[in-house]
Amino acid sequence: GNLNVGFIKADIEGFGLAALRGMERTIRKFRPVLSLSIYHNPEEFFEMVPLLAEFVKDLNYKITIEKHHFSPNGAAGETSLFAYPRELD
Repeated sequence: GNLNVGFIKADIEGFGLAALRGMERTIRKFRPVLSLSIYHNPEEFFEMVPLLAEFVKDLNYKITIEKHHFSPNGAAGETSLFAYPRELD
């Protein structure tokens, strides 16, 4: 009952969109920093940013997308959504 959520990281192999829907109240209540993988399927990639933007539209969040390359030629990698309250800038 005395939980204070400050950071959420999720890389859950294609279930990120469902997880994001499930954490809406937590995001609105605690305004945590988020690191969410969005590369497992098209739904994650195209739908998570607009959904999160709707959740945080009144919470003064910054949302960014970053691609992380793990191979020398940049062929392999992951794409992540990062979001945080703007006062942390």
